Amino acid sequence: MARRPRRARELVLVTGRLWRVSRTVRQDLKLITSELTTNAVLYAPGPTLTVALFRSADQARVVVGGARPPPRHAGRLPGRGLLLARSLADRFTVQSRGTGTVAAAFLRLPPALPRAEDDVDAARSHPGSGDEQ
Repeated sequence: MARRPRRARELVLVTGRLWRVSRTVRQDLKLITSELTTNAVLYAPGPTLTVALFRSADQARVVVGGARPPPRHAGRLPGRGLLLARSLADRFTVQSRGTGTVAAAFLRLPPALPRAEDDVDAARSHPGSGDEQ
């Protein structure tokens, strides 16, 4: 079970790089994912744990689903995991669905970063940028 949060964090970082979102957004997504998956492992253990990432032009969403319903005190668990996830997210939800629980955190995205090739081309066309060859 300890591997689940680590694997989820790795997924988020790789996906964030592919999406070309800023390092700050990737780190926020990673921390939120870590807290939500750890929470699922500790408080709603079961045979499955689902982590999904979605992106639109202006928003990223991480969704973590556990196999059991939330404990009666879901959303106000002891510790700071959900509080931290809620504070980083622009919107945060926890829902009970069938036999499981789904937590989702939404983050607004700044405009995408340019591709690495664009950065190199831009540096070459602007002498004195420090990246000349």
